[in-house]
Amino acid sequence: MHSVDGSKEKKTNLKRSRSSSLCDMPTTDSPATQTPDRCNDVFSIKEIVQSPLPAIFILSPPDGGLDESNISPEEKLRRERSRERGLGVTRYEWVKTISKKKTIMVPLPVGGKVVDGNLQGFQFHSNFEQRQLTYGANGSTVTHGLAEYIAQEEDRKTGYWWSLDGKFIAFTEVDYSEIPLFRIMHQGPITEGDWMVEQIAGINEAAGLVYFTGTLDGPLESHRAKLCPDENSPCKLLVYLCNLIDGNVVMSIYEQPSIVPGIEKLQLEPPEIVDIQANDGTRLYGALYKPDATRFGPPPYKTLLDNRGSARRGLKFEGFLKGNIGRVDAEDQLTGVEWLIKKGLAKPGHIGLYGWSYGGYLSAMVLARFPDVFQCAISGAPVTSWDGYDTFYTEKYMGFPSEDAESYEYGSVMHHVNKMRGKLLLVHGMIDENVHFRHTARLVNALVASGKPYELLIFPDERHMPRRHRDRIYMEERIWEFFERSL
Repeated sequence: MHSVDGSKEKKTNLKRSRSSSLCDMPTTDSPATQTPDRCNDVFSIKEIVQSPLPAIFILSPPDGGLDESNISPEEKLRRERSRERGLGVTRYEWVKTISKKKTIMVPLPVGGKVVDGNLQGFQFHSNFEQRQLTYGANGSTVTHGLAEYIAQEEDRKTGYWWSLDGKFIAFTEVDYSEIPLFRIMHQGPITEGDWMVEQIAGINEAAGLVYFTGTLDGPLESHRAKLCPDENSPCKLLVYLCNLIDGNVVMSIYEQPSIVPGIEKLQLEPPEIVDIQANDGTRLYGALYKPDATRFGPPPYKTLLDNRGSARRGLKFEGFLKGNIGRVDAEDQLTGVEWLIKKGLAKPGHIGLYGWSYGGYLSAMVLARFPDVFQCAISGAPVTSWDGYDTFYTEKYMGFPSEDAESYEYGSVMHHVNKMRGKLLLVHGMIDENVHFRHTARLVNALVASGKPYELLIFPDERHMPRRHRDRIYMEERIWEFFERSL
């Protein structure tokens, strides 16, 4: 981790003023996003925190910025791995400032970006003058301000952080040229209990406090809490949004509002959370989306199930996958469908699956393992054999292929292809750098060898998930048509 001092006059000088008024910033040239003079308009705090940031219609870099073709390759890959498809201002932060100006929101995509491996920033008070902030990276073996591949794929999506006053920036330097062996030191945990820490929100070194978010009241909720390292019992915090001038409470943000502004126009109902028992008695949670039967007709309904191995349930729940990928996760999906049939919410003979990435793998695996229950599946960018996926992820659950060849064989979709009777639609981008197209190609070879029919939808210019608008529309239309024809 590196920290750069903005007070020193050197190449890495990063001093920035980040509190310019919205009125001082350039507006986008696109007629579709032009708005009236908003300087005198007042956006309520509730609108800002519960709805898309109003500034998304006001700001853009000088070169436009509202097109993925207008960003660096590093930023394209970051957005790909974070599954981010939104344009305009997609993230923002609140910053402390001594300025008397009222604007305190800073759109992060404009606060910095990575080009050719080096971190660059924009100077807000000089018409977005672009300035290189770091030097020495080359974009291939050494990068600055960009989370390494494994971090982006698993948990951390960013590689640089502005200080609250905007005077400093901390960034990661990743060097792939020589990666030495090093020993991982494990220290004892400072929390315990049947819940998990999701994210470290902050550390107050002077007071000896750690702030974090976690599932203290169960996996269906997330709470902010604080903990003194000398204690084992965290204390939940109630978070309020306050006026920075007089300190008055504007609203609480630790409770979900009963009505989100604008959502009532869509006439949508929230999902019903249901409890289902796995075959070993483990509690599984499902989200049941039940549309208005008077408008959309009777069941079956769309259902999402949290099978064993899913995130946010703790190490024991996730640990069920150890050496068991393709077993317990697929069996839990079967348990969920049997529950739906028993409740009259699903119709036997008319059940399909749709998943992407790991979900794509699970869709194909379930279709092959339980041909009497599932009639069709759409498998998007699937891992089809774990001996071909990245070692960091795979070996965490499966160990080495040389040590557990049986689990690797059973966890391969190709091992079960001969039992498949339902219809399968495979969808994959041919330049997918996460789950390589080779996975789909290997499954196609196995399907051909077994004489099993399949359908294939490929996107030659897409990566792990289609991102271009026309490609997504085309894909969704094909998916809808496949389900209507197959069920």
